[in-house]
Amino acid sequence: MTSEEEEEEEEEDWASQPCAGSQCPGDCPNEDCPSTWYPYTPQDYTAMFLSFYQFLTTLHYSPADLKTPPPTGWPHLTRQPSGGGVPPDYKTDFALQVMRHLPYLGGKRHYDYKSILIDYSTLDPQKSHWFKADINGKYPEDDWWENGNWPYSLPEGQTPPLGDSLIPLTCGWESGGIILVLDTKRGQILEEVVRCDNRVYDVQEYFDKMKREFSNLELIPCEGRILLGGGKAQGEVLVTDEQFWGQGSDEWWGTDLDVAYIQQIYREHGWPESFRREECFRTVNALLDKVKEKRGSSWEEWDEGHFERAE
Repeated sequence: MTSEEEEEEEEEDWASQPCAGSQCPGDCPNEDCPSTWYPYTPQDYTAMFLSFYQFLTTLHYSPADLKTPPPTGWPHLTRQPSGGGVPPDYKTDFALQVMRHLPYLGGKRHYDYKSILIDYSTLDPQKSHWFKADINGKYPEDDWWENGNWPYSLPEGQTPPLGDSLIPLTCGWESGGIILVLDTKRGQILEEVVRCDNRVYDVQEYFDKMKREFSNLELIPCEGRILLGGGKAQGEVLVTDEQFWGQGSDEWWGTDLDVAYIQQIYREHGWPESFRREECFRTVNALLDKVKEKRGSSWEEWDEGHFERAE
């Protein structure tokens, strides 16, 4: 047998070896090997979320929207032997520990396209639907893996894992809305684009991606309006007033020229390093009122009822 044949045989032997579960040393064919679980500590999650949320408070969120937990964590997000607090079977102890120590962003702002962050710091576990189990004993998004979202190959007869390590982060609605779930066991952000597709990211990779997209104005927030997603980074391309207003009255809002013109206004107001939030939003909203008068359409406004979804 040649050395090349020996190597191929070794690879086949390796691929046929079952994962040893919790005792597995790693480097096995199981894509969801327990040796890869818990890549981040609760302190790691706190630091990553805090850094990203602080970044957002320099953009469309206000610093007053950021809530940070006391050193011992949010006191209401605990299991209470005498009653109160979260339900006794709610999530794993590790997931609950992560949840208790995360910072949260409040305020009436859209986080992503048709997507609002859930502010657990303000929710009453005894009343909020996020802490209510269905008739099968599952909490919101507990069945995320079971709904065809499990990204790894499964041995025959094996079902996707339970969702007790998953924490819903946002509520999204309608086509294209963004639903985010944190998998505390695997260190991943699960992104569901409603009626479209699903993606899985490492937590830090996800935050890095979002920082780039906000900085490049591929994601554009505005006070009182649905966050504009799916834009292209236009760089320093200059759009003149004549070009923008020269669009026909029958041109539906949302053209590449519209987006580029809005991006230009944001950069003129210091985006992203020194963003003059309130001044910019006043300018843009005044502009959009005129656009609607001329063209009959404009950047979609939000509905106050949207925010009830996160309660």
